[in-house]
Amino acid sequence: MVPPQGTFAHPPTIDEVALALEDIKKILHPPRHTGRGYKDPELDDLFINRLEGMRQFMWTYINPNSGTMGKWQGSSLKMADNLQKGPAHARKLCQWVRAYIEDCEDLLVNPYGWWNESIIDKDPVLAQELHAHLQGIRKFVKAVDLVNFMDTPEMRGRARLKRRIDVSMAQQWMKKLDYHWTYTQKGQYVDGHEQEDVVAYHQNIFLPQWAKIKART
Repeated sequence: MVPPQGTFAHPPTIDEVALALEDIKKILHPPRHTGRGYKDPELDDLFINRLEGMRQFMWTYINPNSGTMGKWQGSSLKMADNLQKGPAHARKLCQWVRAYIEDCEDLLVNPYGWWNESIIDKDPVLAQELHAHLQGIRKFVKAVDLVNFMDTPEMRGRARLKRRIDVSMAQQWMKKLDYHWTYTQKGQYVDGHEQEDVVAYHQNIFLPQWAKIKART
């Protein structure tokens, strides 16, 4: 979580910033699936400028030759000055990078047309694994059950997560997995997959299609 203005929070580690930097590089210069070179990221100029500022700030923070390596505020002020900006822009750089490290989907602009999609939107197999886990718990499940499951080393590696997901993200995933919050027991969800129309869709459309796809994966 990005700390409120005026409160102190320890800066991200060198390793955390280095990992985020590699991600930002891939957004700015997405590699081709085949062959050498990069694809056009299809980003607007404003968004490119923001990402480029974040990239340069992160590099200044982790670069041993920058003179401000490991100095969070010093690196942001130096980068803002290089961009002919003031301290206010330095604070923005810190906020943007912190937010991105906390949640790699925390970018205000949609760069590829699918940025607002969650991990389970882009990975239907993972979505099925999550659903199978939740079904194995009990009839009523909580969002925190999903948080704890995704916090295991296996699932962190599976979803390439750097940090524990928060409850609000888990709640969004529960909705996408068709679990409905119920007032009968606070904070709990009931599986919507037992509805007749959902069962019919799974049996007659989803599962036959999935069988065809699975054979090619």
